[in-house]
Amino acid sequence: APDDAPGAAAACPPLPRQATPPVQPAAGPAVQEAEPAGPAAGPAAGPPRVLVVEDDPDYRAAVAYLLADTGYEVEEAPDGSAGLEAALRAAPALMIIDFDMPGLNGYELLQELRARDETRKVPVFMLTGHPRRRHLREMPLDLSMFLEKPIANDRLLEAVARLLPAPPAGAAERAAEPREPMSPPPALVAAVQPAAPARARPGAP
Repeated sequence: APDDAPGAAAACPPLPRQATPPVQPAAGPAVQEAEPAGPAAGPAAGPPRVLVVEDDPDYRAAVAYLLADTGYEVEEAPDGSAGLEAALRAAPALMIIDFDMPGLNGYELLQELRARDETRKVPVFMLTGHPRRRHLREMPLDLSMFLEKPIANDRLLEAVARLLPAPPAGAAERAAEPREPMSPPPALVAAVQPAAPARARPGAP
């Protein structure tokens, strides 16, 4: 049949090809870039712990008070045997030991400390007024420092500060809270620091 016959469906011309529009993602809530996380907050580090091993109770109390008043945590032991037990229990950051003590003397205590894994690397100061302390200084002792009695407060604190970090802020106030009385007796201060020279009385020649 001819193309123009009545009732014949006319052929539709092809539609021009159109570019397919890109697919747009569905709108959603804006995403904020997370800030980098800082270090996790943990408990504040406590003050460094110092173990004072001294058989003279007045001198031991004086040194302990001076350190605690500065902000350090202080443990005390009255002799070498008790000092060894305290070192194994308390894990001090520093030990200050005397030489002449009952039970274990300072040399024997040092040997015991260096023979144990728990205390082998603990810094040790020997603070002594032994008559032959100059001879002791020349001995091959595994010490961090050798100090002679009497010693001024500032020199002792300076020696401690060389090895230990400064106590955290407020540690001195917290350490002083349970200690009574708040000021040490004059005799204890004199045991560590020489007394100040006497002042001249008014009107004295």
